[in-house]
Amino acid sequence: LGLPDMKLPIQYVFTYPDRMESNWAEAKFSDIAYLTFEDPDLVKFPCIRLAYEALQRGGSAPAALNVANDNTVAAFLAGEISFTEIATLNEMALVEHNWTTQPDLDFLLELESWGKQFIDSRIKETVTV
Repeated sequence: LGLPDMKLPIQYVFTYPDRMESNWAEAKFSDIAYLTFEDPDLVKFPCIRLAYEALQRGGSAPAALNVANDNTVAAFLAGEISFTEIATLNEMALVEHNWTTQPDLDFLLELESWGKQFIDSRIKETVTV
């Protein structure tokens, strides 16, 4: 938890990989009156909804979502897909992967390969950037 101030993160960027002492105020829990938490908006943040679904389904679903997300985020950062396509492609992979209740290491290694191929092929079909 920190103060809502960008001075320290900016200092980290300018002094990386070294660190420089600063005399800026630190956050004190005693100064914070309260924290509030709200349920996330699952329409506005569809990847959170997908994570909940994968956890509820269990088995290989969380791993499938993770593999898909790794590949969709990489594609987004490379400019191959739009930000909103991340959730769409992740959901496709979650639905279409070969689900199992108890994935072993071999299954997970195959899932990683499948996930990359699956996302790559869907990107080629649906490029909109």
